[in-house]
Amino acid sequence: MMSLNQRVLLSATLVLLIFIVGIALALDRAFYDSAGLGVQDRLLTKLLMLMGDADVDDSGALDIPTNLLDAELAI
Repeated sequence: MMSLNQRVLLSATLVLLIFIVGIALALDRAFYDSAGLGVQDRLLTKLLMLMGDADVDDSGALDIPTNLLDAELAI
């Protein structure tokens, strides 16, 4: 049979381990959510930039300049 000190040490170790794993999972999820919001904000900014640069010519055709600052969006 284990002594009282050993049982308390084992219980405290298990509680600490569960706490550390829970904190790690919460921090991972928070980082993932933060990264997703950052990507969403950048995409919204690029969309607004494209909408601001787009023009409609006299024939009704949409004209988007190809000399955009961002190489990803260059046509």
